[in-house]
Amino acid sequence: METLAKQIFTFADFELDAAKLLLLKQGKAVALNPKTFDLLLTLVENRGQVLSKEDLLNKVWADQFVEENNLTVQISALRKIFGEKKGEHQFIVTVPGKGYKFVADVQTSEDEKEIVIESHKFSRVLIEEDIVEKDEDEIPAEKIINPRRGLEEHKRQKAFSKISPFIFYSSLGVILTVFLAGIWFWDSGKAVEKKQFSIAKLTSSGKVSNATLTPDSKYAVFSQTEDAGESLRLRHIETGSQTQILPVRAVKYVGLSVSPEGNLIYATVFGGDMRDPQIWRVPLLGGAIEEIREIKTGGAVSLSPDGRRFAFTESRGALKETHFGIADSNGANKQILVRAAYELTEARLPALSRRNFPMAQKNREFY
Repeated sequence: METLAKQIFTFADFELDAAKLLLLKQGKAVALNPKTFDLLLTLVENRGQVLSKEDLLNKVWADQFVEENNLTVQISALRKIFGEKKGEHQFIVTVPGKGYKFVADVQTSEDEKEIVIESHKFSRVLIEEDIVEKDEDEIPAEKIINPRRGLEEHKRQKAFSKISPFIFYSSLGVILTVFLAGIWFWDSGKAVEKKQFSIAKLTSSGKVSNATLTPDSKYAVFSQTEDAGESLRLRHIETGSQTQILPVRAVKYVGLSVSPEGNLIYATVFGGDMRDPQIWRVPLLGGAIEEIREIKTGGAVSLSPDGRRFAFTESRGALKETHFGIADSNGANKQILVRAAYELTEARLPALSRRNFPMAQKNREFY
């Protein structure tokens, strides 16, 4: 005996179709990335139950290494889709110290009722012709024909068999059309705006040594070589207007990153009397420099989507190792995730550092 179930859940103005990987709001598709959909489906299937963060990470990100913040970001995305304001918990409730619970009233359509099909050993199974025109999940139980109904059903089956190839290929064409339309609909639901890109020159001085864009791509942050060192500048891409973020200093900017909020710059600098490279955190529009002393990296850091942590690499010549780690945005809670050994040779020293900063050859502990 085989049990078939159509997994469709409805709550408030939403309909969740597990089989089609689709979330509808008032009949219109809602754009969700796959992990957000999997998280919602897990919460709905376990509605009324408190699921710990560990349970959700194991179910949604099975066999993957992800931070707990990733779960928080996805929960926030779902609450935004549901239109929940701060302090409202109509759909997802955070249970302090335990996890999350889906609390909305969930109903299932009549199509979700189980259809039981009994299989018996007969020489032939007869099916009425009009069944082909309907979705398999919508076949009423009374439409399943008992092969012992007699000669009349046998004649009907014989007539049906003459047109079955046409029906088969027609059905196959319909299925392929629906499948391709579903792919197009899913992609269009992501609201990815397709544009024709063009290349525009932002500077013409030939003195730019490093650059990055703000998350909204409206501004370019770049370092410019001067006689006494380098300065840090901000350029509005559309108008071309420029402002100075930091004046000329006897350093070289070897890495630039901008926080997801677009208000802070993380600049990796080296030079002067520095023993190791430093990370400076500077307001986008200029201001006081905050040095992140706990991290000694030689490149740009990579910030998490919420801006609360960043990833970095460190190379320690004394240990002959390269480290990959993560830390809070202020450098606290540093964790080394991967250690890789290497052999230090003169050829492995970055050529740019040997040329512009002779002290790099003396202080090889970083490299």
